[in-house]
Amino acid sequence: MRAGIDNPAVVQALNAQGKNEEVIQWLDEHRAWMEDTEVEGGLTFWLAKSQADLGRYDGSISSLEDFERRFAGDPYLYDAIRLRASVYRKM
Repeated sequence: MRAGIDNPAVVQALNAQGKNEEVIQWLDEHRAWMEDTEVEGGLTFWLAKSQADLGRYDGSISSLEDFERRFAGDPYLYDAIRLRASVYRKM
C-alpha cells in the first residue's frame, strides 16, 4: 500500500484540524492513486465532508452522489447519508 492514501484516518485528522483546503488539494492531486483501492470510498467521503465544512455545498452534494452511486457497501455509507442531510439543511 502507498503511504498516506492507505488510511482515511490521515485525511480525517486533517479535516478535524480544520485543514480542509489541504484535504481537498491533496485528494485532487492524488485522485489517480486512490482509484480502485479499498479506501477510495472513505476518501471520497472525507472530500465531501471537507467541501461541506468550507461551505462548498454543491461540490459536497456532487461528491456524496458519486459516493452513494459507487460505494453502496462502504462503511462510510451511513456517515455519507447523514452528511447529505446536514448539507441540505444548510443550503
